[in-house]
Amino acid sequence: MKKLTTLLSFSLLAFTGFSQNQIGGQKDAHGCLSGAGYQWSYLEKRCIRPFELKFQLINANKTFNAGILFNSSRSKAEVFSKEGFVILTKSKTDFYSGKLFGKSVTLSKKNGKWILSNSHNKILYTQP
Repeated sequence: MKKLTTLLSFSLLAFTGFSQNQIGGQKDAHGCLSGAGYQWSYLEKRCIRPFELKFQLINANKTFNAGILFNSSRSKAEVFSKEGFVILTKSKTDFYSGKLFGKSVTLSKKNGKWILSNSHNKILYTQP
């Protein structure tokens, strides 16, 4: 009987289009639909999807991207990566720095390509 009840429940859910765990229904503290890939942008003051940003960097294994967003004056850069997000501050031409989970990171342009590095100059992400 329990199997029949479960089967009927699933059939009813499929028929009505409702699900107990609808994808995209989870919201973060800012109201962004995190389950649909949205994150809060402190620079733009709105929900964005980092993987849709025009400016993307990729890690060495080519398995993860980091979306980069600059403010209108290009004095700050917001980085969205699998490690987290960070706002970097421009200190000189094509050089931004900040801290991600207490560790220094930099975004700089070298040989015409943008590179996100850690404090040990290890390249985390680079422009393809």
